[in-house]
Amino acid sequence: MAVLVSILCAAAVFAWLAPPVNVSLENSILGTDIIARVQKEGLDIDPVPLIRLRAVILGAGLVWAIAAGIAVGINGMLLPVALTLIGWKLVDNYVNGLQKKRQEEIAREFPLFVNMIRVFSKASDLYIAINTSRQLLQGELRKQLDIMMQELQTRSVRDALRRMAERCNYTPMNSLVSVLISGIETGSNIDEILGTFASRVYESRVNEAKRKVKSQPVIMSILPALLGLFLLIVFIYPLFSDIIQKLSF
Repeated sequence: MAVLVSILCAAAVFAWLAPPVNVSLENSILGTDIIARVQKEGLDIDPVPLIRLRAVILGAGLVWAIAAGIAVGINGMLLPVALTLIGWKLVDNYVNGLQKKRQEEIAREFPLFVNMIRVFSKASDLYIAINTSRQLLQGELRKQLDIMMQELQTRSVRDALRRMAERCNYTPMNSLVSVLISGIETGSNIDEILGTFASRVYESRVNEAKRKVKSQPVIMSILPALLGLFLLIVFIYPLFSDIIQKLSF
C-alpha cells in the first residue's frame, strides 16, 4: 500500500511540474476540447493547469485501478474507475460553470446595451451608437465589445460583429447582430425593431428572475427530506440492522 501511495504521489508531482509535457498535453485528447472551448468562448483562463489536472486524475486512476485489480480483482477496480470519471467530469463542470457565469453577466447587461444603441442611433449612425454604448458598459459584455473594436482595424464590420456574437454564445446577441448588420448595410431605420427587441429581452429577463424566485421554496422543501433520508441510511438503518442481527441470534 505504501508503494502504491508513493507511485501515485510521484506521478501527480511529475505531471504537474514537468514543463516539457505542456505541448504534448495540449495537442493530445486531454486538452483539445478544453483549449477549443476556451478559445471559442474567449474565457480568461489558462487551460494548461486544467489539462495537467486531467492528466493527474487519469494517471492516478489507472495506477489505482490496476493495483486494485491485481490485489482484489475486477470488483476492486470499480471504485477507482468511478472516482476517475467523477474527477474528469468535475473538470468539465468547472469550465461549464465559467461559461454559464459569463453568459449570465452578458445577459444582465444586454437589455441596457440594446436600449442605449436605440437611443444613440437617433442622433448618429449605428457604428457610432455601438461604440458609444460600449464605453458606458462594464463587465464581460464591455470586454467582448472592446475585442470587437480592435478587430475592426483588420476586419469588416459584418465579420467583427459575427465573431463577437460567436464569442458571447448568447442567442439574443445573434439576433441583435443580424439586426445591426442589416441596419448598417442598408441604412434603414431599425428603431422600431430595436424597441420591440429590447422589450422582449427585458421581459425574458424578468420571467427568468420570477422563475428562479418561485423555484427556491421548492428546493428548500426538498432539502430537509433529502437530509432526513441521508441520516436514515447512514445512522438509523445500521443501528436497527445491528439490533435485528443480535436479536436473531
